This record gives sequence, C-alpha cells and structure tokens, in this order.
Amino acid sequence: MSLPFVSEPISKPLGIDDHRNYLTEQALKPVFDRIRSDIKSIGNDIDEYSTQSYTGYKLKGRQFAWIGTHRNSIDIGSVMIDENKQLLDYDATRISSDQEDYSQAIEKIKNSFRNLGGKLKE
Repeated sequence: MSLPFVSEPISKPLGIDDHRNYLTEQALKPVFDRIRSDIKSIGNDIDEYSTQSYTGYKLKGRQFAWIGTHRNSIDIGSVMIDENKQLLDYDATRISSDQEDYSQAIEKIKNSFRNLGGKLKE
C-alpha cells in the first residue's frame, strides 16, 4: 500500500496582496501600503516576505517587524531586540482607522533594525 499523491498544496500560501485584500475596511488598504513603505524605507537589505498569518521583515535572516491584517484593523509588530542582538519581547500596535498615528511602532521597529546591525537611511 502507498500513500496517496497530492498534486497541489492543501492550502496555497498567502501573498502580500492577499493580506491587503483581507482588509474589508477600505480606508485601511492605503494605510497597509504606507506601513509597508515606511518599514522598507528604514534601511537597506530588508527582506519582505509573506506567511499565512502576516507580512514579515528580516535583516540578515532575523525578523524585526511584521504586519498582520484583520478584517477591520492592522497590527504593526516589532521584535524587541537589544544591542546584543538578543530577543527581549514582542510588541504590537493595532490600527483601526486611517487617522491613527503609528509612529511609535515605527520607532520601535527602527530600534530593533539598528540593534541587528542595520544602518538607518537618513
């Protein structure tokens, strides 16, 4: 007896556009795009990737940020990393409107990026 052959994956991995399209609150879609741009513009050599649950950002193979989408909100997460490149904690900010300020979340992401050895763009 042999195992059945599966010709395609049971569930197709989600892409970045899939995460964006998951948002039903239309006003948040441009916010998602702006957050992506803000994170990618922090510095060079940032790898953006997508998983089933979130859009992630790595530097030198280490994750330092992520964006998670819900129907009516966006989570901006940072991986809190100290100057010795040790993982301290995780932090997330939930955005529910296009008027909310998420600059503190971006500052935490910049700090983790810097602590991983990244050089901030001026």
